Amino acid sequence: MASAAYTFGYSPGVLQSHASRTVTNTCGFFLKDVPVDARVLDAGCGPGTITSSFARVIPKGSIIGIDLSETIVEKARAQDDLPSNCSFQVADITQLPFENDSFDVIYTSQVLSHVPAADVAFKELHRVCKPGGFIACREADATAIMLYPRHPGLQLWKRVLPATVEFSKGHPSCSTLLWLWALGAGFTEDQLSLGFGSIHYTPKERRFWGETWCSRTRTDTTWRNKALEAGVVKSDQDFALMEEGWLSFINDPAAVFCMPCGEIICRK
Repeated sequence: MASAAYTFGYSPGVLQSHASRTVTNTCGFFLKDVPVDARVLDAGCGPGTITSSFARVIPKGSIIGIDLSETIVEKARAQDDLPSNCSFQVADITQLPFENDSFDVIYTSQVLSHVPAADVAFKELHRVCKPGGFIACREADATAIMLYPRHPGLQLWKRVLPATVEFSKGHPSCSTLLWLWALGAGFTEDQLSLGFGSIHYTPKERRFWGETWCSRTRTDTTWRNKALEAGVVKSDQDFALMEEGWLSFINDPAAVFCMPCGEIICRK
């Protein structure tokens, strides 16, 4: 994502989670407004699964995915059956290498919460958006997660997640700041609309999400180190407790996960 030190690192569990994101499950709140010939920017594309699936719904248009990590951009480029109207490049969301008024549609998904200078990033998105175009951002609130079962390891995880984002100078309650950043970037109130969706996993989907976080809790050294440095985790036993919590999530047929996401559309 668009940060020099992405909070969660790029462990296999992180990439598995990011690769589950597509245009279908993340872009529904604005997709109907995208012209088939639009020039689109996916700002903070990660492994590029949203970008490549987006390309297929704009057959007469094009999409560029950018990310600050060269390694991740290479993974995005290596996707199978990549559409010809889809490309990727290394770029910094706070210093975009594009001319003013370059894109019809600009999109971020779970990016700005990890960008310390998110207000600067929003100004850059505004700059490269064409008049008549729009910016759409879907950003989570890590402080408002709803989670069952009430396992002590999961309760600890709910505290650790926002603490590590904040320790990285990110914005754990990012969804509540989108309107503020949009106004600061130059949009007026009548150009903005804000709604809320969610990242959620039903009992049928619990194995994927639970196994992803078991892996991330066990192997994501970037996140583990930040949790220790932030002081919210004290020992390996705490990580083991969180993994135990996610195993209980997998095995509980009543398990539910929901994280609210702000969904803002900014029309220029």
